[in-house]
Amino acid sequence: MLTTPEVYVNWKPLGIITGLFSKSGIFDTRPLETFLDNFFEELGGVIKRKIGLGTVDTNSGNYIVYNETDSQAIKGIMSSAAIPGVFPNIKFDDRPEINMDGGSVYGVDIFTAVQRCREEVDDDSQINVDVLICEQMPHLDKWKD
Repeated sequence: MLTTPEVYVNWKPLGIITGLFSKSGIFDTRPLETFLDNFFEELGGVIKRKIGLGTVDTNSGNYIVYNETDSQAIKGIMSSAAIPGVFPNIKFDDRPEINMDGGSVYGVDIFTAVQRCREEVDDDSQINVDVLICEQMPHLDKWKD
């Protein structure tokens, strides 16, 4: 299980103030990048499952999906986790876009999941999509009709 300091820390020297006035996010996510670098190095640098990492280019607003075959998959993960204003946007080494969390466009990108499944099956009837949303929902009144 990851702890908060393994995911993000305050910027130096002034913490959130530095994030607000000189960074694109109020927290520094370099610890997460270090964790991911080490984690994937232990795995031999290979992601063995199909993944879709939804991001948004902050300049164009285009939705971009990276996957396990991307040479910079860690930056894709970091981009997908870059909640606007909270965590900094991610710049790829060899690409013009600067990315943030794809949840800005799609809360849950079921479309990419289905497309990736279609690479493996012959018929859509073989695809099951399970969605797990982890958030507390407010109390809703029961349907009356």
